[in-house]
Parts: sequence; C-alpha cells; structure tokens
Amino acid sequence: IIKAPQNPSPAPNHPAIPNPAVPVSVSSDAAIQEAKSAQFPPLPDPAKFAPPRPAGAAPELVERIARDLLRADNPVIIADRLGRSAAAYHALVQLADLLAVPVLDQGNRHNIPTPHPMALTELAPEVLGDADFILGLDVLDLYGALHQVNRLTRQTDPLYRETARIAHVTLDGYSVRSWSHDFRRLQPTDDLIAADTAVFVPQLLNKCQELLNTPDYADGTQR
Repeated sequence: IIKAPQNPSPAPNHPAIPNPAVPVSVSSDAAIQEAKSAQFPPLPDPAKFAPPRPAGAAPELVERIARDLLRADNPVIIADRLGRSAAAYHALVQLADLLAVPVLDQGNRHNIPTPHPMALTELAPEVLGDADFILGLDVLDLYGALHQVNRLTRQTDPLYRETARIAHVTLDGYSVRSWSHDFRRLQPTDDLIAADTAVFVPQLLNKCQELLNTPDYADGTQR
C-alpha cells in the first residue's frame, strides 16, 4: 500500500467542480508515495467539504433578458463553454426551438447539435449583421466573436449594428488572473450578468415559456 499524506485534503474538489472550474493536479511528496503503510489514513467527511451551490441570477434579471429576447425582431445567441453543463445544453436547444433564435457556437464546448436548424455558426457575419439583441453565454472572447479582422487595415471591424443591445452571462470575472490573457479585449455590453449558465439558461427557458403564455405575448400584440 502506498502511503497517502497524513492529512488528506479535499481542497482540490473546490476549484475542480464549481464553475468557473479549473484543471487541478494533485501530487504527493516522493517520500510519502514510496513509503509503505499498514493502513490507509482516515479521510475527512466529504459532506463537510461540498462545493458551493451554482450561482444564479436574480429573478428580475432573468425576466429582463427573457423580455429582451421576446421583443427583439432578430435575436441571436452566442454560446461558447455553456456545453460543459448538460442542463444548460438541453435548455439552450429548447430555447432555440421555442423562439427560433439562431445560435452561434464558438466551439470551446459542444453547445448545440450540428444539424439543428438554428445552429447557424457558418452564417455568423450575416446573422450578427441583422441582430438587434445579442445574448452571449459563457463566451471566452466575446469581442472576438463580435468582430472580424480587416485584412487590409489589420484593424477589427464590428460584425453587429451599433444599435444592437448586448448581454453576456458569465462567471469569468471571478477567475481572472491576468487581464489581457484571460479576457482578450473587453467588449462593451448593456447587461453583464454574473451567473452560472447551468442555472441561468433553464431559468431563462422557463421565464420565456411563462411570458409566452400571458395574454400580451400569446396574441402577438407585445414585442
């Protein structure tokens, strides 16, 4: 039996599980690994070291984003690392079906089925050019997703209209270590919401379904 540390710690569990999660490597001193032991050391109670509950958004923020989606003539969703959560993934697919909203997958996770009719990543310039409301979900580089490099001037040109409202739901602000390396160039937004998309997207889906069943939206009179 390889001897473990005398005081095993559950500390790596905390950065590895809650969002924004980070890779964790656990190692022990070589002497500890090679020493023989007659019995395994006692382990702490894992219930006492449970990770925190996922961070959700205030109900009024969820409703505001839901109303922005429903009022927009051409809403667009940009998804990046949302797919790390099964709950967020399935809620996004249902949201795209419910509102017929295009989804642009940035590819750091698989965020929407490739054959889905609203998976329009290949048409990003055209879709963003018509958008009047853009919702980013866990987008690592939102500025890069909304701009393209001009090959002649080497400057970045926006793909979206100046009048388009932009909202972004992410917890990246809690994990920043070096500004330019973690965030690239900052993207101005109208709503920046610190929430876990695993909680936020199902909430947003439920709120959109709820609003669509109200008289104002059911008869199509409210935008």
